[in-house]
Amino acid sequence: MGPYDLPKRRGDNVPQRVQNDLNSLALLSESLRLLCADHGAYPAMLGREDITAFLKRLAYLTQEGTISAYKRLRTCRDVRLVLSRMRALGLNWPGKPLHGLADDFALGPYDIPNEVEDTETGRDLPVEVMRYLCEHLDELEEISVELRAAVELIIDTSRRQPHQLSRPPASQAALRALRARSPGWHERRRSPCGRDRGRAE
Repeated sequence: MGPYDLPKRRGDNVPQRVQNDLNSLALLSESLRLLCADHGAYPAMLGREDITAFLKRLAYLTQEGTISAYKRLRTCRDVRLVLSRMRALGLNWPGKPLHGLADDFALGPYDIPNEVEDTETGRDLPVEVMRYLCEHLDELEEISVELRAAVELIIDTSRRQPHQLSRPPASQAALRALRARSPGWHERRRSPCGRDRGRAE
């Protein structure tokens, strides 16, 4: 590997992390193509005004519902980090691809939108999914008690992504404890029958 190769990445979801960076850079590239007279082709011509235009466009896309508030936040964070890494790799030095890129073509802490409020809106699992999961819990337990425990917790908390359960209980004893703490909790979910879902305390 050469000195300008991408740093080695570690983690459980490297491809998705890289894809997120590329998607965020694609939004920046799209903004430059649309708003710059030279379509952003010459790094030396870029400056703070182009970053400002990019940020305003993200705000507009969010307001119009084209992207979510979380997507806007993540895009700003990704672009800030990638531009910083490019400079750290010396890509703005003479003879390099970004030679002449102005120092103010960057996002600062003040450019990052406020943290998206964590609400339950839009997080509930679809009714059809809830019904299917409820009907097949016994089959899951035949495969693995831990799998059933994890799925029941996902249903109970209405989270769409398993990783949102940071460290779910992974034992039969933990599952029994959950049921004991709130008898019938799994029947009291907000189910296709329209009843309110109970939550484990």
